Amino acid sequence: MREFKFRAWDEKNSKMYYSDNLPANYYFGHDGNNKIYFSGDVWDNDEQMYYRDTISSDAMQFTGQHDKNGKEIYEGDVVEVGEWREKVDEIGSHWKWYVYVVSYCDQRWLPDDLDEARIIGNIYENPELLKALTGGMNI
Repeated sequence: MREFKFRAWDEKNSKMYYSDNLPANYYFGHDGNNKIYFSGDVWDNDEQMYYRDTISSDAMQFTGQHDKNGKEIYEGDVVEVGEWREKVDEIGSHWKWYVYVVSYCDQRWLPDDLDEARIIGNIYENPELLKALTGGMNI
């Protein structure tokens, strides 16, 4: 059985939280519409009432896979995947590298060859990588 773990980006504090290492009174929840959120309970000054402070409504799921360095791969990770190309050009056969954002689509993880991938960052802690993927800069 696959291990279900999540992480979420706290934009206010610029911090990534992981479900297997949460501070007290923080939790991941499900909104009933296939959306996982990350929240914390906040008590008022009298500690009579508390309210839920939703930190992120875009939790990212662990894929169940690890990159070639043994690091857990989550949705939103930016990975580099190499592919051997036979006689691509005048140089001949060589490795061609592709960069992807890991996502879940059509009931499978994309890209599907994650065991040979190398995580180079994620879309929250390394937004410059996302710009590079959309043609904004070279990486």
